[in-house]
Parts: sequence; C-alpha cells; structure tokens
Amino acid sequence: MFADNCIFSFGKRFSKLVLFLLLSFSAKDIKAQQSHADAFFPIAKSIAIGRKATVRLYEIDSTTRRQTGGQFSGVVVSSDGIILTAGHAMVPDKCYSVRFPDGTMVTAMGKGRMRFNENNLVYDAGMLHIIEKGSWPFAQMRNSDNLVKGESCIGIGYPGQLDQLFPLVHVGRLVQPHLPIGAIVSSSVMEPGDSGGPLFDIQGNVIGIHSRVPNVSEGLNVETPSKMFLKYWTVLHIAKDYTSVPGEDSIKQTAFSLLTPSNDALNISGIVTKDSVIVPSGNVVEINSIVHGRKENVFGTLLNIDLPGQYYQRQLIVSKSSMVGNDGLSIRFGKSTYDKIKIVYRDKEEDIVVMSADGIIGNGISLSNEIHDTLTAMLGTTLYSPLFMDSMAKRSVLCAKEIFALPMKYSYAYIGIRGIKSDSGFVVKEVTTDSPLKDSILVGDILIDINGTPVTDEMTFNKTIFQYRPMDSSSIAFVRNGNTHNAKFVFGKWQIPSNDPAFFFKGGSSVISDGFKQVFVHDAAILPNECGGPVFDLHGNCLGVNIARFSRSISLAVPLSYIRKLILSGSVP
Repeated sequence: MFADNCIFSFGKRFSKLVLFLLLSFSAKDIKAQQSHADAFFPIAKSIAIGRKATVRLYEIDSTTRRQTGGQFSGVVVSSDGIILTAGHAMVPDKCYSVRFPDGTMVTAMGKGRMRFNENNLVYDAGMLHIIEKGSWPFAQMRNSDNLVKGESCIGIGYPGQLDQLFPLVHVGRLVQPHLPIGAIVSSSVMEPGDSGGPLFDIQGNVIGIHSRVPNVSEGLNVETPSKMFLKYWTVLHIAKDYTSVPGEDSIKQTAFSLLTPSNDALNISGIVTKDSVIVPSGNVVEINSIVHGRKENVFGTLLNIDLPGQYYQRQLIVSKSSMVGNDGLSIRFGKSTYDKIKIVYRDKEEDIVVMSADGIIGNGISLSNEIHDTLTAMLGTTLYSPLFMDSMAKRSVLCAKEIFALPMKYSYAYIGIRGIKSDSGFVVKEVTTDSPLKDSILVGDILIDINGTPVTDEMTFNKTIFQYRPMDSSSIAFVRNGNTHNAKFVFGKWQIPSNDPAFFFKGGSSVISDGFKQVFVHDAAILPNECGGPVFDLHGNCLGVNIARFSRSISLAVPLSYIRKLILSGSVP
C-alpha cells in the first residue's frame, strides 16, 4: 500500500498542457538523456549526504502507533527536523512515523500542504516536523531558479512496491528545469512510494521533490521545485490544507545554502567517457526454446569453469529458468546456432537455469577470477548490461549496495477461480474471464484436487495454489453432473490492480519478478526477454546476472558470488 500513486490530478486542461509541454521536447533532448556517454557517474560524497537525510514515512495512529496510511518519502532539510515531501502524500495535523536509513525512528506531525492548480501552475508541496528534540541529519537547499538544462541530478526514495527499509538512488539529468506549469522534469526515475523523495544536484543540495510520473515517457518524472518551498516556507509551517495560493514568504533566502554551481562543478572527476568504459564482449547468448507451447527467447551468460588444478575448461550457460523450456532448446551466438544444449540444473526459487554446451561457445566470464559484488562497489556507480551480439549495452546505476532476499509478493500463481465449501464439496462460484481454466471449469463444478493435492475448502484451495508460481504446469480434477473430469493448465500471474502509469512501461514486469533469495538493484530499463545477461561495472567486472525487470525503475540481478557458490558447491552436475 502506497500513500501516493505518483499522479497529481491536473484536471483536463492541465493534463493537456503537461502532455503538450513534455511532447514538445525534441527527440534529440530525450535521447541525450539516455545515450550520452557521461549521463551517469559516481558522486559518492553527494549521495552519502543526501541518503542520510532521506526518510521513509507513513501515517500512524497517534495512540496505538499502528500504521494507518501508505508509505512515501521525504527529506530532512534542517537540523531540528523540518521534512519536505509531496503535498499529495501527506495530510496536515496527522501523525507520521519517520525512519532514517541508519534505522533511527522518530515521529513527525504533518504541517502545511499545497495540492491544487491555480493560474496555470501546479502546486504539490508538503511539510512535516519531527516531534522529538535533537540534531538530525539534513541536506541543504538550493534555489531552483538557477538550474540549468542538462545538469546532473540525484533522486533518492523508498519505492513502495519493493518495500525495503533502505532507500534507492537514481542518477539522471534535468530535461526541463523550468516547466511553465512551475515544475521540473528530470530523468532520475521514480515510482509509487518515491513521491516526496528529494532531487539533489551533484553537490548534494535539494533542488526539488519527487511529485509524479507523466503519462508520456518511461524515463521522465515531474518534480516540485525547491523554489516553491522557499517561497512559502513560513505558511507551510502552519498545519493547514491550502486550497489556493497563500501569501508569499518574506524569509531571507540566505538562511539556506543556495548554491549556483560553476562550470567546474559540472565537470567533476569521475565522469564516464566512452574511452573509460570497459564492457567485455563475447559473454551473451540468445536462448531459444518452447515454453508451454510458445516460442520464447531470453539472454544467457557464458561462464567458464577453469579453476586452478583442473586440466580442462568447461563452459556453462546461466539464464532465467522460467523463460527457458525443455523443448526446442538452442542457442545463438554471433552467426552460429548451437542445438546440443543440455539443462543440467534448475533453481526454482532463484529462477536460475544452468545449461551445458558441447564445447566452448564464446569468451565467457571466468569463475576463477576474484568475484566482485555490490558490497564493495560505489553506490550510484554506472553499470552496463550488454545486449545480444554485443552491439550495445544498457546503462544503469547501482541503486543500493545491499544484497538482500526479496519475498514473494507479486509473483503468485493465478488460477482465477473462487469457490465455497458445501455439503457436496468445494463448489466453484466464479470463474474469471482471464482464468487459465475459463474453457474447462464451469460455475457449479466440484473441485477434487489440484495436481493430486485434495481440495476440500477455501483454506486447502489457497494453500495449494500458493505452492506454485506463474508459468507452472498443473492439472485439476473436478466433478460435473456426477462425472469426474481432468484438465491440464498453466498458472497465470496475479496482476496489480492499478491505473498508475508507473506500472505501465515497455515490456512490463517479468512474470517471475520476486521471491528471490539474493538480489541487488539497478535501474536499467531491461525488457523481460533481456534477463539472463550479465551486469558489468565500469572496470569490466561482472557483478551478477539480470534475473527480473521488477518495476518501472527497478531491475534485479543475482550476484555472481551466489551463482559461483551454487555451481562450485556440487549442486550443478
């Protein structure tokens, strides 16, 4: 549950205006955000400053302290605990739980908010204040009046769909720093839960607050500029829901560190250039197979087993298990096709499949070399996911250093049947139009078992389904008019009921997008069939293998250290 849906209600006139303004950007402008060689670079000091001040928020009952509202983000901008956030995410005079990245938890009260449209301007600004006395980590502010198009920026927030206690970092650029509706457009991607999170410049100063996701582009966000908070600083301290523009502030802007970066500041060391990027080639293959009667293709990573003391080299292919079938299996590498491929291991929980080939296919990644992982990498560093044929790679940013388990929340198997216990058994009461059994099961049928497991009531029915994942094959036995029938089917995937554009993007999420034992996060916009390929850092070190496109701004990869341990443990024949 999220406190925001990343959409601010403009009304028809404002929606058309935003659509026109965003579409009026030249294709060259948007392409530059995605393909320019120095689009992302490590700015560790600024990220460290901003990360400490970025907080996870949700509304609580002031008496029981139980959570009563959805999660959103904010940033502390003063040592006494003033928090800036999106106006649509909070309510004045409500009580909020505040969690810092180091685990410190305090309480804040909602102050003023602006959430309306007036005079062709959009207002989406909110303020909270920490109740407890203390000196809190905070980030300084910079007036957004002096922002420059193309300036680098850092976005930090707590995406609700991922639902972790640590924030994610995204690095982008200012696509349009002075939108006529009084907003900023950036390419520092966001999604539900990130609303209210800060947008920083490369020096770690707050220049905006995440507001919403437009409908027109997967890689653009709309931000509330810091100028709006400075302009109405005093009135936002009052716990009031403003429905029209309040009086402007007389506060001296010199009370904040309002910095204008020099040209030198934009050319800090560590900028990525084409010459400094090392993306090893000859490691990605395309795997083709038949999955439940349908042709599928997905990437695979070549791994070399060439450990000291061994007198031969063996090459394995690792990929995403749910997208590799047992039938029609072949591999393309360059202009060659290999069909002598054998599946030697499947890790269903991690959705990994390991295959062996007859001989050596490509260069491969050596498992005898030192294994690098995100724990030693620099937060915000640039990563690359090479595509098939090594013709290009998708750039991303390491969003968090953590390697963590991601429990299943969205990748549940879906059967599309609802039933009720009766004297005659578990009777079907509803079959949805998208049920994988819509052509086999009718209302009134009595279910007997699913894949041999007896179904007698709603509890046994749900418990049985929870044992499966989407794309799993199964069978169901049922009675109709006194006769027993059997039907084979493939489980579907439960869909998130949302109209939020943040959930609609090219390719969509992977069918198996969570329920993993070990993953790390980056923000490459990989397609589901681009999973299975490797992820490299700027020095050519392989950090892991892409395992899922999780959401609009999140891709997940399995650490190479996990795969190495799996292969060398003896689990893989």
